[in-house]
Amino acid sequence: QMRLMSRCFGSPHMITSWHPSHSEPNPYLAILSVANILVVSADSVGMISEALSLGKPLLLLRPSKLSAKLNRFVEELVNKKHALWFSEALTMDDLRNLTPKVMGWKEIVERKLEGLYK
Repeated sequence: QMRLMSRCFGSPHMITSWHPSHSEPNPYLAILSVANILVVSADSVGMISEALSLGKPLLLLRPSKLSAKLNRFVEELVNKKHALWFSEALTMDDLRNLTPKVMGWKEIVERKLEGLYK
């Protein structure tokens, strides 16, 4: 997926992969602060929530399996154009049509809880 992202975003771009075993410090917070577009895995409410809290365009990587509850949460974000599924077919117009929304933790937790009881 890293090669696919590289082809899709053109130049200039920066794609980073980090692991706790790396000797360098975790660049996570610095990357979030300067990123124009965020790409996160849709299987993590935490990553999605942190990305949403920044109000930047959000692309979601589709995992092979997604629980029904998490799927409802993610599909609501996609349907409201707060996020898009990452694909090779994405265009710059798709990104321009996104309506990033800064979501606070309270709203994210409320939506997650609503999904649990639907």
